[in-house]
Amino acid sequence: MTKFKIRLISPEGVKYEGEADEAVLPTQNGEIGILANHEPLVALLKPGEIRLKDGGKEHFLATYGGVVKVANNVVEVLAESATFVDELDQIKINEARVRAEQQLKEAKDEVEFASAAGMLEKILASEKVLKRRKRPH
Repeated sequence: MTKFKIRLISPEGVKYEGEADEAVLPTQNGEIGILANHEPLVALLKPGEIRLKDGGKEHFLATYGGVVKVANNVVEVLAESATFVDELDQIKINEARVRAEQQLKEAKDEVEFASAAGMLEKILASEKVLKRRKRPH
């Protein structure tokens, strides 16, 4: 299978760099799959799961959103955040969800409400990825 180069960057630094057979990304218009020789594309990412396949290996990351650019068999993802599923912490996610739900209830105006709702959406996306992918020990 033909591969493409991929680089996934978050504010914490380069999260993944190498080759892949396939990438599945959560865009504002739904999930998209990227294979080698994909047509040029720029799209906004929404909170959700990034799946990368390289041979027999699969990598799963939770993201809060970002931008993806595809051109010349190179995929560049600039993510607001990108966390490998094994790095997600259920306790921290639960605490963040409780805080976001409280902020949503206490919002005094539309701006505070929208901010809290956006944060809750991101937290719920991470929680969904964790529940779907985390293997019990």
